[in-house]
Amino acid sequence: MKRERIAITMGDPAGIGSEVVVKALTQKSVYEKCIPVVIGDYEALWDAIRFSGLNLSLNEVQAPEEAVGKLGVVDYINLNYLKPNILPREYSKLISNASLIRNRSDYEDFYICSVTDTNMLFSGAMTFCMDVGKYLERRYSEKL
Repeated sequence: MKRERIAITMGDPAGIGSEVVVKALTQKSVYEKCIPVVIGDYEALWDAIRFSGLNLSLNEVQAPEEAVGKLGVVDYINLNYLKPNILPREYSKLISNASLIRNRSDYEDFYICSVTDTNMLFSGAMTFCMDVGKYLERRYSEKL
């Protein structure tokens, strides 16, 4: 039986689509029926594989015809949406902590954020904003 190539879009690189896709591609039945080709982003796919603890490898292809369609290998066309290492990874922890505090204050009956935590978050937010501003200045001054 000839297996057709099927394009699978992973959706928003910051969403859960990449995890759903890589988990689905661990199923032998998928490869028995088709040759899946993921349209997405390397960084998001790789993060989803690591986060999910899966034993998969990535095979970047330029065209669907190059896909090997082998269980354990995710054939993908890289759209290069995510640009790692533009800002330090420590900011993700800062943003996660701020989000956690915000959610607690919204959904718990009573939540107190300490002065120390507030000052730390405020200081981190200021540094983050300055770094983003510097990045944007560099990025857009090069185009002028």
